[in-house]
Amino acid sequence: MTTPPEPQSAPADLDDEAALVRPLSRIAYAFCAALVAIGLLGAFVLVPDPVVTLGGLALGLGLGLVSLVVPPLLIRGGLRRGTGRTADPASEHAVVRTAVFIGLAFAELPALVALSLVASDGNHDVGALLISVPFAIVSLLVNVAGAGAVRRHLRRIRGGVA
Repeated sequence: MTTPPEPQSAPADLDDEAALVRPLSRIAYAFCAALVAIGLLGAFVLVPDPVVTLGGLALGLGLGLVSLVVPPLLIRGGLRRGTGRTADPASEHAVVRTAVFIGLAFAELPALVALSLVASDGNHDVGALLISVPFAIVSLLVNVAGAGAVRRHLRRIRGGVA
């Protein structure tokens, strides 16, 4: 009678990586849900007769591009400053978490600016909000705190390449 093989445990760095990836990914999903709610409320509840103009769409595109470009630059800068100062996984995680939270704030900020413009605009143009919210969601998941992004941040800080 043969005994079944022992289940192999995951390597230590995979467990270590998962301890950071899971919570940050959940936070990213929560931020995405909040952005969807902001977009829907801003476009359909706050404004009585919403309209979409070319100017609003252009503004939304500009805000969306800011949301895609600025957070990765800030994250790379934070990781670059933390590279070489980290000697253990706990300090690596702290540097990555700090960089990710800065990225979260700056990925969401353009959509919040668009929301404030919708709320204060007299002509009820929701174009900026409708364009900037999807860009912010993509930036959150791809550049900032999605599972792949967090793994990429960890590789950067461990490899010394930010």
